[in-house]
Amino acid sequence: MKWGDTPVTGTGKPPTALTLLLQYIQFRGTPMKVYAVIGGWGYEGEDFKSLRLFDCFSTATAYLKDLEEQQGYDYSLMDTREVCMESALCAT
Repeated sequence: MKWGDTPVTGTGKPPTALTLLLQYIQFRGTPMKVYAVIGGWGYEGEDFKSLRLFDCFSTATAYLKDLEEQQGYDYSLMDTREVCMESALCAT
């Protein structure tokens, strides 16, 4: 089966939205990624309260700068993380 093929449901009815969404996740090839941004102080380490997740790189960069310039953190870090969507979809 390739992307766009109608999955066989065995009922003669069209597939559900969940079935199509899971098929999309399976065939899209790249997992969803977010930008994780956190601020910290030199001797105390990162402050978990400042952690934010963004799907937009420019917004993440703006927050990264804001942590140091406006909120007073000594440093800020940004990293990309994958988001596991399959478990959230299967739980509904």
